[in-house]
Amino acid sequence: MVLPSANLLSSFQEAYRNLELLPLIEEKGLKQFRVEYGEDIIDELIQLVEDSPNADGKVVFTGHWGCGRSTLLAEFGRRIER
Repeated sequence: MVLPSANLLSSFQEAYRNLELLPLIEEKGLKQFRVEYGEDIIDELIQLVEDSPNADGKVVFTGHWGCGRSTLLAEFGRRIER
């Protein structure tokens, strides 16, 4: 069994840290990296909430890691608060 060299391991760890995706919640991060979803998606979410027949309705968000679910929900939350 061949073990990776310390340099190779260090390079891999740095690359992993650089690619770690976190929700874009802070304004600074949003300005730097945000990809616009378009108004349609936020409007659809708002409509789902408004059309819900009762207060305990649920909406399920799915998608791969880093696709923007948390970022989308953060923007949705900001709009709902307004």
